[in-house]
Amino acid sequence: MSKKIFFSLLFLVLLIAMPAVSAWASFTYTPMEKIPGFDTGSNFCTYITAVYNFGLWTIGICAMFMIMIGGYMYIMSAGNNASMGKAKGVIFDAVIGLMLALVAYLILYVINPDLVQIRSICGTQSGGTQPPPGGGGSQPPPGGGGTQPPPGGAGAFSCSDNGCTVVNDAVSNNSSGVDPNVLKTVLTAGEKCNSGLSTDGHGSCGYSQAKPIIRTWCGISGTDAETCAKVQADTNLDVNCAAKLIKSRNGSCPMSNIREVGSCYNSGKPNNCAKTTADYCGRLETYLNNC
Repeated sequence: MSKKIFFSLLFLVLLIAMPAVSAWASFTYTPMEKIPGFDTGSNFCTYITAVYNFGLWTIGICAMFMIMIGGYMYIMSAGNNASMGKAKGVIFDAVIGLMLALVAYLILYVINPDLVQIRSICGTQSGGTQPPPGGGGSQPPPGGGGTQPPPGGAGAFSCSDNGCTVVNDAVSNNSSGVDPNVLKTVLTAGEKCNSGLSTDGHGSCGYSQAKPIIRTWCGISGTDAETCAKVQADTNLDVNCAAKLIKSRNGSCPMSNIREVGSCYNSGKPNNCAKTTADYCGRLETYLNNC
């Protein structure tokens, strides 16, 4: 077996095995190096996910450049058979490498679509109604998620600082069973305990800072102004809407990773802290750690 085939097969095995291996890595980890374009947070499983996704992107980009180089070499060969053969070899190798990456992804997806998401390593999965596009916060999203609460309650409430105490009762007894520490962190550190109408122009208001479309999704009827008035007048209704939003994205943004919760809640999608929500995610992480 040639070295080229051997290393290609070895790479394919490693690419397929990485999600399975990373299932064992759920401990806290402070990375020494960041992965360009991806949020690594402070959780080892998040770091492995970033490495995996970065690898896939790198393969595609490198393959594209090698095909371009091979094409240039072929054009410049000027009919020289040796140069043409070398150019074809470069193009062939690039295409084979790209196919190996795609086949690895396809194999994982056929076995279980969740494998290509690498979700299970960061927290438990959960079902639930999916919210419409958009969310709560200054850039409201479909967000949230987390570990399963103990039966019959939301869990122990340890974030008992003197900040935003007005929401404490509603947070502790939220109807979605969301970890009250995570919920309090989002409302206090993320949304800054602001029940007023946001200045972002999206109509966000209440301690949840949910957009009108999210308030409607939470079952609060009326015009935008009426739904805003309702959540401002009823803290339980307001907080329960935030909890429902977080719970609805339990699989994408687990509560075991507060940065991912912030990413989904503030931007509408996971793995976005390194891009548009860095300050938001940082505030949540600092606050929860201090709890």
